[in-house]
Amino acid sequence: MRANAVRLLLWMLACASVVWMQNSAFGEYLPKGKRDPFVALLTPEGQRVYPPGLDEQAANGLSELTLQGIVYDPNAQSYAVINGQVVEEQAEVDGVKILKIEPTSVTVLIEGQTSQLTLKEAAKEDQREP
Repeated sequence: MRANAVRLLLWMLACASVVWMQNSAFGEYLPKGKRDPFVALLTPEGQRVYPPGLDEQAANGLSELTLQGIVYDPNAQSYAVINGQVVEEQAEVDGVKILKIEPTSVTVLIEGQTSQLTLKEAAKEDQREP
């Protein structure tokens, strides 16, 4: 009798955990605006897959500049990802010179005009602060 009660209890726990996992975000990847690291960047045929928000035109520099990420080190070389390309300070890409890389922004020179690109997430956080 006791063994049957233990089996019943274990079965009920197993069913409850299955229901809980189906109703929760357990194991679900929440990108929060970032690229899913589990999605391949290349198709089996070798074609590049562009992350959401970055199409082939933007990646080739044919449309506006999109700052996608920054690796900042105040004591060494910093890098930024603009339109899918990794760039460093003083580099020139598609007629755009990278002047300065800061923790949340990049200053660029485009056709003689200085412009600042800001990370979208950093801009949202700045708006939330009083």
